[in-house]
Amino acid sequence: MGVVQSWIKIFDLHGIDGLELSGKVGRPLMKKHKKNDKVVPLTDSERNKYINEIINLKSKLYNTEMENDIIKKRIALEMKKDIFPKHHK
Repeated sequence: MGVVQSWIKIFDLHGIDGLELSGKVGRPLMKKHKKNDKVVPLTDSERNKYINEIINLKSKLYNTEMENDIIKKRIALEMKKDIFPKHHK
């Protein structure tokens, strides 16, 4: 049933009063994110903990990137070897 047909049916049953909007109709509004205005300063031990965690994560990221570069280089070399095989005498 189309929207207009449903309006006609409501009008036939309840008259013009039936077509008036009641309550919340339509898509609900998006919730606004509340901004946290309270900034709590970190203690020295918390700050050091976060700094150490960042250093460890950067180190792991660097190692992973190096491993990926090595793998990519090996694949490229193997593909090059397949394209240009060595000539045997």
